[in-house]
Amino acid sequence: GNKGAALATLLLDALKGCLPVFLIHHFGTALGNFLFRWQAQLEEAGIRPSWRIDVPDDAGALSPQSTLQLLRIAQEALTNVLKHSCATRVQVNLRQMPRTLELEIVDNGVRTVPSEGSPGLGIGNMHSRARQLGATLQVESKGDGTRVALRVPLPAPAAGIGLPA
Repeated sequence: GNKGAALATLLLDALKGCLPVFLIHHFGTALGNFLFRWQAQLEEAGIRPSWRIDVPDDAGALSPQSTLQLLRIAQEALTNVLKHSCATRVQVNLRQMPRTLELEIVDNGVRTVPSEGSPGLGIGNMHSRARQLGATLQVESKGDGTRVALRVPLPAPAAGIGLPA
């Protein structure tokens, strides 16, 4: 309703001012700031967030620009949860695999994806950002919620590391 829209507007205004700061931080710091801000916003809207983060503390595989794009995709997905889903819970999973970084956001709301053929601007922006990352993005909406899944390829390890001379 209007409360959710007002919260989302406040949140977006706050984040627009904060996101450029992420460029000077490493991934873990940027992620921590992001989660801290969203925790309060979601709880205030009556949505119980759950975070499962499985990324090494020294994760530096993503460039600052890629980190920014990933967090903006997450921001858009969570904004959709706030504005459109009527969800009471949202689960955010982020894990680093050997060659990919995987982000999954799942809510228990009624609907966040516009009907086929009329994608919302936010969903379009998410796909555009995913393409910039060379990533794959899936957005699936069912009667019991929506799932956003992003897979970002990580740079290959430097040649020669761990190989016999």
